[in-house]
Amino acid sequence: LGIGKSVIPEDVKNRCKYGQVPLLEFSGKKLVQSTAIARYLAQEFRLTGKDRFEAALCDEYVDTVKDVLN
Repeated sequence: LGIGKSVIPEDVKNRCKYGQVPLLEFSGKKLVQSTAIARYLAQEFRLTGKDRFEAALCDEYVDTVKDVLN
């Protein structure tokens, strides 16, 4: 364990794909990784722009934030 890290309870970990959280579970499907979940939800709720270029801009913003935070 590192500083600020928490332990995932075994019963939760066993339900999760790859034993990771966050987990989005719907219609019997499981999706992990925060960026994958965010991108899925953005597409599902039509928040990715009106065309593929605007969708790419959304990805650019997400990737920039990830770079800054890491």
